[in-house]
Amino acid sequence: MPSAAQSCGPDRTLTKNGKCPNCGRMTYTETVSKESCSSCGIECDYWGKGCNTAMYDFIERKHLAQRLQDEADEQRLREEY
Repeated sequence: MPSAAQSCGPDRTLTKNGKCPNCGRMTYTETVSKESCSSCGIECDYWGKGCNTAMYDFIERKHLAQRLQDEADEQRLREEY
């Protein structure tokens, strides 16, 4: 049984609404085949047209932040030893 944040849409797939990982607003929707935010415009259709430019920009920023964090952690470990 779906929770309040989830519902079965007209296509009978599970829909999950939540906080957007890009803008932080509660307009983020995720289904089996697609995720999107109506506020910031990120969209990725896994079984169709793929990701839009806003989604690629978000993914690139996320990977850059992770890489910088990993490098900082590695540097800190080198300094400890």
